Amino acid sequence: MIAHTYVFMGKPGSGKGTQARLLADNLGMALFNTSTELRTVADRNPHIDEKIETMMAAGTLVPYWLASFLWQRKLVSLSPDEGLVIEGAVRVAEEARLFHDAMQWLERPYTVIELQVSDDSLRTRIQKRAGIEGRSDDAAVVLEERLREYREQTLPSINFFDRSGALLRIDGEPSIDVIHQDILVRLHLS
Repeated sequence: MIAHTYVFMGKPGSGKGTQARLLADNLGMALFNTSTELRTVADRNPHIDEKIETMMAAGTLVPYWLASFLWQRKLVSLSPDEGLVIEGAVRVAEEARLFHDAMQWLERPYTVIELQVSDDSLRTRIQKRAGIEGRSDDAAVVLEERLREYREQTLPSINFFDRSGALLRIDGEPSIDVIHQDILVRLHLS
């Protein structure tokens, strides 16, 4: 049996990480998080650590070739019956096309789940998260940069997946549990 791959996308603060973790736990699948993988690479390679940390703190995307390298390495290590949930990847059009080509070559079905949340809701969520977690990428000025980068770089990637027929749009405004249940129902997993 060929296992499915699920990719979570959305604006910063839309709940991608939370929903990806919930789906991975629910399905017993591995979770791939690009930020976690980047931090691991940075820890092992001090000569690029500062570059990666600076970009992540500023809310800018690392080069797509680096992010692509990380998920490609993970995908080729999986057996065909191992599913995977991915968060924080395929954020630019070049990477989206590469991902689609890789999945076609590996003969792995995939679904991209876009969590849709308004900018106003995001600003409220991010302010709350910044107060609780103290994340450097949650500062107001950084959020505006991340939203600009989302519109300029990530929306074309989402549009590519939409044209490919792999996109599932989910309302990301309700509670965490309601969103999770909606995802399960819409994926025919519940």
